[in-house]
Amino acid sequence: MLPYLSPYLNKLLDCGPGYLGGSLAGPLQAERLRHWLMLLGRWAARRGLYQAARMWFRLAQGPRSTDVVAQRYALHCAHAVGDGATPLEFVILGTTGLCNASCIHCPTGKASTAQVPRTPMPMDTFERIIRGIAQERRIITGHLAFGLFGDGLVDPFVNQRAQMVRQYLPDVRLVINTNGAAFNLQRHASLAGLIDAVTLHCESIDPETYNHLMQPLRLENVVPKLEQVLRTFPVVQVSIPASRANLPHLRATAEWFRQRGAVDIHFDPLASRCAEDTEVFDSLAFKPSPIACKPNALNSLIIDCDGKVLACCQDFQRLHTVGDLQLQELPEALADYRRTDLQQIFAEGRHAEVATCSRCRGDIRTPDFPFDVRVGELTTAW
Repeated sequence: MLPYLSPYLNKLLDCGPGYLGGSLAGPLQAERLRHWLMLLGRWAARRGLYQAARMWFRLAQGPRSTDVVAQRYALHCAHAVGDGATPLEFVILGTTGLCNASCIHCPTGKASTAQVPRTPMPMDTFERIIRGIAQERRIITGHLAFGLFGDGLVDPFVNQRAQMVRQYLPDVRLVINTNGAAFNLQRHASLAGLIDAVTLHCESIDPETYNHLMQPLRLENVVPKLEQVLRTFPVVQVSIPASRANLPHLRATAEWFRQRGAVDIHFDPLASRCAEDTEVFDSLAFKPSPIACKPNALNSLIIDCDGKVLACCQDFQRLHTVGDLQLQELPEALADYRRTDLQQIFAEGRHAEVATCSRCRGDIRTPDFPFDVRVGELTTAW
């Protein structure tokens, strides 16, 4: 079929949908044609026919490539056939450095991170980042997340940022990381139509355990917010960091969220977060081991609220920056020698030479984590 149509399709690629629209009935027909071309492209892409899908999406862009959605779909098809698109696995943005919690095992809000900014990311910096990803033909194969060392819903500009992502990157899976305590129904309900998922961080549904681990938050104040989040957003994922302190309540916590509609509930291993003082971490972790990242860890882009580019989301003290988007454009930051040097260090297994990596430890995910840990070896954490 495609060889037979190729002369006509080449003509359309030169002229765009406006060509057919003009010959049929003007702008209305052109818009209808664009709609059908998008449907054809999606149909082909779902079946792995990326060359054909790319062609349909290119047609849907129009003669001046004005359809951003079609542009981004075409870019994904180009990536699928190895032509002209550069992937980023994840993009994590510190849209604010402020968190309303200071969990006992987290460096945020502690003296060790007093030098780290606790302010919102300036909107002009944010726009440069998002626009740069779009203009540099970067596709995000995982997701783009709001929330690094701060809470994604504490950010006063979260709605405007989500709208901007949809403007420049309509194809991207957009996630907000939050503990839910800052949720305000009037302020945040409109996000349900802009983002793909909320990832909630909750360490227990047992009041005593929650209040201890997630200080200064109080469970009785946060539960109504959690329930509102679960009712407002179609997709809510729940991350429950597993520790000696909350082990007896993990199944009950997961069931509480499951009954209220959470779609993905997972128990996550604790990490030392590259902290110098690991006394609290050691009291909570099960059997921590050194963590040694592979070079592909640098395939993601991690940016804090002041534009500093980090190698790792566990570097809470920000000791190892690999770029600065207040001083660099995105392509320059991604090609920064510090990033490529670190990839080489990881490839050669020289993690001990990097301050943050040398003290990075964590529990290891096991097939039935954490329930296949030998509980008899554990002691009370607090």
